[in-house]
This record gives sequence, structure tokens and C-alpha cells, in this order.
Amino acid sequence: MTSENTTAPELGAAAVTDPVARLLADLPPAWHGEVIGHGVEGWETLVEAGRDRSLRLLGLPARLRHEIAWMAHWQHLDGLKVAVAVCNQLASVLAWAAETGRQLPPSLAWADKQELLRLHGAWFHARHGRLPAEDHGRRTRFERVLTYPRLALAARLHEGAWWEMDTWHPRCDPRIPLREREPAFSVGCSPGDAHLPWVKNALKWHMGMLLESGALTWTTIVNQRSSSLLRFARWLDTLPDPAAALRDTTQAASLAAAFRQWALVPANRSSVNRPPDKVSPGKINLDLSSVADLMTFLVDHRAEAAQVLGPSPWDALTEAHPAIWLRQRTRLRRHVILSDETRYVDDHAVAQITACLPALGEPADRTITVICDGHPRALAGQDDPQLMRMLLLQILTGRRASEICLCPFDCLSPATDSAVDAAEGDAVARFRYGQSKIDAAPDTILVDAETVAVIEETTAVAARPVSRP
Repeated sequence: MTSENTTAPELGAAAVTDPVARLLADLPPAWHGEVIGHGVEGWETLVEAGRDRSLRLLGLPARLRHEIAWMAHWQHLDGLKVAVAVCNQLASVLAWAAETGRQLPPSLAWADKQELLRLHGAWFHARHGRLPAEDHGRRTRFERVLTYPRLALAARLHEGAWWEMDTWHPRCDPRIPLREREPAFSVGCSPGDAHLPWVKNALKWHMGMLLESGALTWTTIVNQRSSSLLRFARWLDTLPDPAAALRDTTQAASLAAAFRQWALVPANRSSVNRPPDKVSPGKINLDLSSVADLMTFLVDHRAEAAQVLGPSPWDALTEAHPAIWLRQRTRLRRHVILSDETRYVDDHAVAQITACLPALGEPADRTITVICDGHPRALAGQDDPQLMRMLLLQILTGRRASEICLCPFDCLSPATDSAVDAAEGDAVARFRYGQSKIDAAPDTILVDAETVAVIEETTAVAARPVSRP
């Protein structure tokens, strides 16, 4: 889950000249006005079921009214059902705040999320005489509207470079460079979580340039580099004088060693929702290499850094700093590749997995009896038929999970190679999977009728509107 911080960027973002006109230009004419719904083609199919059948944005300043309408329209473009009731609740909270003399945010994009939640609590208390429960369904859905739709709004209103944003998510910001097969709905990252402004700005610029230049891909940035550099930022917060880590080279070795020891502690690497894992030397080496790469980048682009970052402690970096940090890496021994049967899923295990697959697709309120090792077993349904089909496709095709998840929607084509068809016999189509390990590697295989049937079922379900947070 990405951070929900949408603080206004600090790196020289230009002032928004006419944000209301920009939002109105994005919205179809039927989405303008204080009441939206009547006149929007297919409106009944676009909105969530419920009593609220139209957007009611009465009593709001034009800027806030258009922002809520834009977020609702973004939900539609994102493939979601428009959360009319929640958007109406947000409008009611803001209208109530205006009526009671409370200060309204000039824009939802840069408003503090916690302030908006407190305002919602005050509105709820005024109506019901109590505060909303933290796990209340409407409260949860209200928070969701303040997450992805609001992040998309912030990205749309931002006039600077995309990497100046505190939170990066391709789902919400189409400016972020992606490879052809990298999914926009993958997780995001939040370099703005770094507390020290001079650290935060350097992380944004460094990782943004790595991504724009193609030196690293989005997947690598979000899964590895951002984690390592944010860990470095948290370590700097623990120092009495964080800038000391970048000054005198005589202290660089001891400080790099101190970071290495700090990063070895599992609790310093864990997130709120994930328990700490065992820390391997390879993970520590990755952290040290990431910090050294950041230092090398800032040293090599010193003149440009002065323009982008302004005066900062990074100015004290020398060419010796990256080398000193790299010397803290551990030399790893080459592991012996195990080739015995413990490294593979044998035929018996595959048969057990296949026998139990129907339980994944069964509704959660039902049980299903499967035959496993010759004995009947009652399994509770998991209500996830798409996961069932994806695992079945892995078994039928031998592809990785990521290659199944990233395959294009129109992934089937005729098997026109007659020579291959004759050799295979049962091949009826060519399946194009999401080969993402090596860009130039083959990405198609011949598949039989059973595999084609599973793929067609999967795409038929995927074509329907889905519900995402």
C-alpha cells in the first residue's frame, strides 16, 4: 500500500494558473454543475448501487465542487463504480464546514488527510451525537476516496516534474515511465516519507532520473531502490547531526559501518503491517550499494544538483564517499545450486494442488468435497475463481506467476506454423505471456484446447467492471 501523503511538492513546482479550467476541460459537459447524473449516458451502470443515485455538490466553492466531480469521473475511467454516496458525503462534510464557519481547504489535492478525517468526525458527531467507529464501512470507504482518487487529482494539478510528488503511483499518475508490460496497478512508493527535506528532495530527483533514463525500471525502483534509500533516510534521522554523514571523509567509514549495523536489526527494516524478516548479507549489500549510487549520482551531477536542490549538506560529498560506503559490503560466497528433488514440485504434489483448486473458486459461504490422495476432503470456498484459473494456467503452461499476471488481454492468436502444429499435434493456439525477465526473450508458446478454454474464461471475467480499493 502506498503512502497517502499528497503534500505540495517543494522542488520548484510552478503555480497552478487555472486549475478549475483544467479540471473542467477533463470533464464531459454532463459532469459539470452542482447535481450530476441526469444526462450522463449509462449513468445507472457507472455508479455503485445504493440510495444515492446522483452526485449532489451543493453549497461548495467552484474549485472544490469541480475537484469532487473530477475524482468521481476518475473512478469511472479507472474501471471502478463511481462511489456516489461517499462523494456526496465528502461534499456534505465540506458544505457543513463552510456553514459552521470552519476553514475550508483551498484544494482537496494538497489538504492534509488527517485534517479531512477530523473534519469528517466533527460532521458525523454533529449529526449523530457520537464519533464514527474506526472500522465503520462508510468511514473506510470515505478514507478510500481520500487515497487513490485524491492522489490522481494531485498529480493532475501538479505542473512540475512527476518525480517532485511525494507519492508515486502509475495508477494515479500516467506521467510515470513504465515498460510495456509493467502493470499500472502495481504498488507505488513514497520517497516523500523521508523526513529531512534535503534528503527527501535528493531521493526524488535521483530515483526519478534513474527511471526516466531507463537505468532502472519501475519494478526495481519500487521493490528495491526506494526501500533501501528510505531506510538510509530513517537512519539519518537517528543521528544527532545527520549532515555529518556527508562531511569529513575521515568519519565516513565509521558512519557507513554504523548504518550497516543499524540495517542488520530486523526491527529497523520492518513495516507496520509486516513482521521483520531475517536479514541476509545480500540485503545489506543492496542497501549499501543503493546509498553509494545516490552519492555517486550527486557527485557526478554537482552543478545540476545545485540548481535542483539548492544549497544542502550534499554539497560536502566527495568522490571518496561512495567508495568508502561500498567497502562495507560483505563478500558473498557462491552458493551451490541444489538440483535434487527437494527443489521441484513433483507430479504427486501437482496432482494434489490440481485436485484442491476448485475450492479457490467456490463461494466463501460454501464448502466443496475434493478427492486428495484417494480420500475425500471438505474444503471451505475462497471465492476467488480468477486466482484458481491463474494457478491452473501456471500448471498447464509452466509459466511463472508474474508471466500469467502480466500477459496482454488479447493473448491468444492462431497457431499458423503448420510444421510446429504437426509436431505438437494438440496445439490449437499460440499464447503470448508477459515475459518480463529478459526484454528480447521469446514470449509465446503453443497451447492446447484446455488451456485456451481457461484463458477465454479468464478474459471474459476480466472484461467485466471490477471493484478495487
